Amino acid sequence: MVHDELLLWCSERGAGSLDAFHATYTWLRKGQQESSTLDWRIALYNLQVLGHVEVDWEARIWSVTPPVLTILPNSGGHALLVGQRPLWLIQRLERLHEDPDPGTAVLAQSVVALPPHRQANGPSVRMVTLADPEECRALCKVLGIAFEDRAADQLVLRLPRFQEMLTERGVQRGPGGIDPQKMSEGGSDLWTDVEGHGEPPLHQGLIKFRRRAVGRPVTGWGAQQSRHGLRDHWGV
Repeated sequence: MVHDELLLWCSERGAGSLDAFHATYTWLRKGQQESSTLDWRIALYNLQVLGHVEVDWEARIWSVTPPVLTILPNSGGHALLVGQRPLWLIQRLERLHEDPDPGTAVLAQSVVALPPHRQANGPSVRMVTLADPEECRALCKVLGIAFEDRAADQLVLRLPRFQEMLTERGVQRGPGGIDPQKMSEGGSDLWTDVEGHGEPPLHQGLIKFRRRAVGRPVTGWGAQQSRHGLRDHWGV
């Protein structure tokens, strides 16, 4: 409950300093019976990763992001409300069937706001059900908020390919365990991208690894295939 009130405060305030956020979070917690001991920095970080606010930790300021209604992929016709949640927007979403705009009342027959779903250490999830994405787009236009069709899929398309990340950053030393090293032969890269219809990128190549353990280190060779970080190693 405190996180919902915190997001409401951020939405109405718009922007502010980290000191003001800290003071508000402390005040809200005193008025609640919740036993959460979540640090205010983690509470702010959670709002940031959920897309509700943007934070400049060096300048010690934050600002709320614009409200966006985005369709969730493979969700059976559900859209998620992300960003700013001012009181007027929540009240209007919850009372679409009573909206004075006749067009909005018609949309309310197929676009329905679901009850908030509470979650630990963050604000409640607010979603709407819809039969047609175009009706959701029309509702956003009436409400004056942004509409994005499957924003998660659009963000994936902007991510660099695996080969581009290797070229830009090179080999990085990881934590204790196994240190993989990308191998090359004659200046040519042994890493290749293999894709099939409907499949995520599959990366395969030859690696050299060095396992750090108690006693002497073990060095070996391995063929590697990687999809979403899953790898198989074998060596001598």
